[in-house]
Amino acid sequence: MLSALQTWFADQLPNRRLYPRRRGPFRAWLRGEDDWEPIIGVDISPAGIGLMSLQPLPWGETAFAAEVLGQRIEFRGESVWVQDGMLESKRVWRGGFRTGSIVAEAWRVVLDFCNQSLPPDEHVSEPPVVRIPQDDLERVLPAPLRERVLDMLTQTEGAHVNGSRGVQFSYGGVVNRGDRVLHKLAVSSNMLDATFYFDDALDHLTMDHP
Repeated sequence: MLSALQTWFADQLPNRRLYPRRRGPFRAWLRGEDDWEPIIGVDISPAGIGLMSLQPLPWGETAFAAEVLGQRIEFRGESVWVQDGMLESKRVWRGGFRTGSIVAEAWRVVLDFCNQSLPPDEHVSEPPVVRIPQDDLERVLPAPLRERVLDMLTQTEGAHVNGSRGVQFSYGGVVNRGDRVLHKLAVSSNMLDATFYFDDALDHLTMDHP
């Protein structure tokens, strides 16, 4: 349900270079027609993964997995580039894949893994908050989530919120919230600014406001 939001957010990040990228090699897999096919992980960040294989890499949307901090993390994503070349007299294929759909807890494991390559004072603890343009809002933010957020704003403000057009939504990625890993959504209306936290299934939604 959140795959469009996660893909959109990942699109905002590579140009900003906001996340550390950790180089491999590490174990990785691509989803084939019948089973997972082992390949080599070249590098990884919360925004994407680099892969290498002795077989042609797919173009377009695909599923892949990586072994990170002793855990097998599965993603859905989309190819950004694929090329072939030679390595030790063998033909190989390399590709970069943008992270799309991934559960919040797994995304956080990838970030923690990449942070290990940096000095402690350079660790990235939370993603930036990125404004969602109105033209993208209906496509990337699930309607049930928007409706619940607007209902909670209305109850808090004591006045009717005039639909999504009167509200600015900004997504803040995945954050630690107590003992849970949740998505962060900053919302601003003409009467109130608030921050919402929700899980992958959208059955947990809380609001913080001044």
